[in-house]
Order: sequence, then C-alpha cells, then structure tokens
Amino acid sequence: MIYFIQAAETEMVKIGFTDSHETLKVRIKVLQTGSPYELRVIGTVAGDIGTEKLLHALFHNDHERGEWFKLTDEQIYTLSQFECELRPATDNPQVIDFTKDNEFMAVHDELIQRIRK
Repeated sequence: MIYFIQAAETEMVKIGFTDSHETLKVRIKVLQTGSPYELRVIGTVAGDIGTEKLLHALFHNDHERGEWFKLTDEQIYTLSQFECELRPATDNPQVIDFTKDNEFMAVHDELIQRIRK
C-alpha cells in the first residue's frame, strides 16, 4: 500500500510504502514524534515498492528530502482523490518496465495529467 502523509499547514507530503493499515498507524506515530507539525494521512492507493518508486520519479521536481515532497494544493487534492491500483509489469520491484502494461500506462498517463495540471 502506498500512503500520502501531509504535514498540516504545509505543502510537505511524504510518499511511502507499507504492507498494511496497521503498520501505517505505527509509522505515523513514529513520524509524529519527530515532527513539529500534525501529520495526517491524506490518501492511500494499492501498490508496492515499485509503485512508490514510480511516484517518487513522477514528483522528482518537487523532491525536498528523503521521501518528502513539496506539492501544490492541487497536487495534494489529486493524490487524496486518486484511487487506483498501480502495479509494475514485473514481480521484481528492482526492475520496473511499466511500458509493457497497456492498462497500467493508461492509468499512469491519467495520473500524470492530473498531477501536472
């Protein structure tokens, strides 16, 4: 599962991967301890480590530090509304060839259009 955590009152969003809602709850508590801002989950999508890498690549121009990205309100809104299963075309997350999966590419193109408006 891919999650999007926003630091309240900022444009900062963490894009990360976890294997369940339970581990996400733990992760948020750990992150909250070191954050001066209230952290809130603004959305999740089905996916794996390959999906996380894809989203990091999509937002490379907005990268701030680690898995944190400075996003516009519109980008944040789009992420909070976008629900779709994004999967690489291979079982090996280290080798990602999304271009061979037509359904994935259609979703990918839609996501890029929504994010980069």
